[in-house]
Amino acid sequence: MKLSDVSPLYEIINVTFARNDTSKNDGSIEFHINEYLSQVLDYKDEDFINDIKILQQRGKKVLVSVGGQEGGNIPLTNDEQAKNFADSLSEIIDKYNFNGLDIDIESGTVDEKYLEKALLMLSDKYASNIMITLNSSLSGIQNKDVNDSGEDSMWYTFAENFKDMLSITSSRYYNTGTKCGEDYEYGEWWSREQGHVSFITSVAIRQLEDKNIANGNIGISILAFDQVQGGGLPKAYMEPAKIVDALTTIMKGKESQYDTDYRPYKPKKAYPELKAVTIWSINKDACYDYAMTKAVSEYLSNF
Repeated sequence: MKLSDVSPLYEIINVTFARNDTSKNDGSIEFHINEYLSQVLDYKDEDFINDIKILQQRGKKVLVSVGGQEGGNIPLTNDEQAKNFADSLSEIIDKYNFNGLDIDIESGTVDEKYLEKALLMLSDKYASNIMITLNSSLSGIQNKDVNDSGEDSMWYTFAENFKDMLSITSSRYYNTGTKCGEDYEYGEWWSREQGHVSFITSVAIRQLEDKNIANGNIGISILAFDQVQGGGLPKAYMEPAKIVDALTTIMKGKESQYDTDYRPYKPKKAYPELKAVTIWSINKDACYDYAMTKAVSEYLSNF
C-alpha cells in the first residue's frame, strides 16, 4: 500500500527499513523505496515524499525505522562510525522529511555508547523537532544484567541512559518465548509464556515499575496476525479482545477476564501512563480490515 492509504487510526507510522550501507560498512545507513513495490504501485520518490506530507497534514508522525531483522547489521563501535551513522541518517530525514526515527536494530555490532553519540548529534541538529523511539526485544531490555552473567544488556543500558530523549520505549511481546513478570512469589520471579494476557500485563508492569528506564514512555509491541513461531516458541498472537483486556488490566488495574487457569495476575494498582501500542505490521493489520487497530484505538480513545 501507499503511505497515504494507511488507516487514520494510526498516530505514528514507522516506515521500514533504513539499513546498513553495505557498499561502505562504516556505520552509514541507506534507505530507498523497495524496487518491486515501486513498480507495482507506480510509486516514486516524489510520490512517497508527498504522501509523508499528506500524513503530516493529518496530524500524524512518520518515522524511518532503522535496522530490522534482515540487513540491519550496522557496525557502530567508534566515533567515526557514529558520525557516519548520524550524517547518513540526517540525509535520509532531510530528503524525505521524516519526523524522526524508530530504532529497531536486531543484529550487528552496535555499542550503545556510540549509538548514543550518534543520536546526540542528531538531537543537536534538530533540537526538539525530532522524535526518537525504541523497539527492542524483551530479552534485551528486561534486565540490566543479562541472565545474571555480569554483562550489561545493551538495550537496557541504552534505554536507561537515553530515557529522557525516547518518546516511546517499546518491546516486542513476540518472538521471545518465556519471560519473568512483575510478580515475585516464593523467593523467585514468576515466568510466563508469550501468547497469554498475563504475559503482557505482568511483563509490561515490570517495565513500568522500573524507574531506571521508565519516564512516561513505556509501550508494548504486538502482532496483528497469527504468526507461525520459529524455534518451537509458543504462539504469540492474541485476538484483539484479549489485547484490549490486557490494556484494561494494566491501565485500570483490573483483573483479567482471561488466563483464569494460567497463572492469573492482577496488578497492585492502575498504570494509566502506558504510552503506546505498536502493531506489527500495518500491512498485516490491513489484511484483516484493521481489526487490531480498531479495537486498540477504540479502547484508548474512550479511556
